[in-house]
Amino acid sequence: MKNFVKAMDRNASGFVYLKQKCSSISDAKIKEGIFLGPQIRELLQDGNFQNSLNEVDAAAWNSFRNVCKNFLGSVKYTDLSSTMTQMYGNTKVKVGGKTMELEPDLYKVMSDMNNASAMREAWVAWRDAVGRPLRNFYLRFLNLTNEVARANGNVSPLTNEVARANDFTDMSEMRLDTYETPNFPQTVEDLWEQAKPLYQRLHGYVRVKLKKKFPKVKFPRDGTIPAHLIGNCVNGSPSTYLSMLL
Repeated sequence: MKNFVKAMDRNASGFVYLKQKCSSISDAKIKEGIFLGPQIRELLQDGNFQNSLNEVDAAAWNSFRNVCKNFLGSVKYTDLSSTMTQMYGNTKVKVGGKTMELEPDLYKVMSDMNNASAMREAWVAWRDAVGRPLRNFYLRFLNLTNEVARANGNVSPLTNEVARANDFTDMSEMRLDTYETPNFPQTVEDLWEQAKPLYQRLHGYVRVKLKKKFPKVKFPRDGTIPAHLIGNCVNGSPSTYLSMLL
């Protein structure tokens, strides 16, 4: 979408229509082609936008629509997304002899921060019931998104045709391309190296506090924190144990 919009004729009726249609989006974002999923889906279904395009912009738009239709709109993609969403949100597990769902039941158990054994039971049950089966679906989903990246080319400013001049090999390259920053991974790595000493100190402080809170829990010698003590089945939530740290 970004490459298509940036290659559009700014004086043509199609670009004028786009600005009117998306009046809630800043001019800067429109010119850079920065649109969210719902906005893109709305444009894909808008026949007036299609009709407002000149011949060269229409050809590029049709190429983009084909990518969305063949990959993002395919039954294969939709089925995978639906299956993973249902597994994530609807799976129930047994904890303490009770049947629980992720939300609100497991979230409540994990945020209690007073019963390490219950937290571990909840974390393991959720990972076994959802994490392991979901892995195979996610790998297939990842392969499909990589197909999207390889099929998504730049719109050539010379021919106004969708070309594969960028040669994306996977979705990570396509995502990084949106930042338009040379050596972006290295820039992030440099920033991490600057923040790393502070992060390590904070991590060590939290670990010491958790060891005092749960003296019977065995902590790894490598300096990590047991995953079931992070206050969430999915990811860490510092706010869960903030009062304990202050």
